[in-house]
Amino acid sequence: MTEELLELALDAWRARGQSPVMLSMKRAALLRFFGHLKGQGVVDLRGAREEDIVSYLAWLRGQRGRQGLLLAHATVETNLGYLRGFFALLVRRGLVLTDPVAGVHLAQEERLPRGTLSEAQARRLMESPSPRTAVGLRDRAVLEVLYGSGLRLGECTRLDLTDVDLVNGTVFVRDGKGRKDRVVPLSACAIAALEAY
Repeated sequence: MTEELLELALDAWRARGQSPVMLSMKRAALLRFFGHLKGQGVVDLRGAREEDIVSYLAWLRGQRGRQGLLLAHATVETNLGYLRGFFALLVRRGLVLTDPVAGVHLAQEERLPRGTLSEAQARRLMESPSPRTAVGLRDRAVLEVLYGSGLRLGECTRLDLTDVDLVNGTVFVRDGKGRKDRVVPLSACAIAALEAY
């Protein structure tokens, strides 16, 4: 019965245009959930309760990913989302009477403040590339643009030579945050590093 319900859900999601990769991820996540339920003695999905969902999420938090690290909070949230979609579909189709996921919420992840470099650390970082090689000059220019203009790494990697205006001391950023273009001033150090490069 469980396999049939899984296939029914996958067919419904496929009909909505979900990609084969997404369907494969959902299948793997739901099979993992079913295995956990079976280990808890729940053999029929209609018997799944909120406590079973909470138990599964707690178990998932203790699992390790490919790199041997504990699964990220976002991964656990994604799995909870798959369960929400699965049980909501079963409730809509009248295949289960109650949704055991409805009352389950993950606590917000506490995010630590990002560290910032001290002035001495920033200076050492900027001076680390060799000024005697083309690669060193390039790296110094990139670091100065990133640090002095506050560009994101992805924005910096998308820059072309034509985006940089050394005369006016600006750089044109395409598809920045919110997919918006903007013009950003360059610091004097960034201009000098770009001219040297």
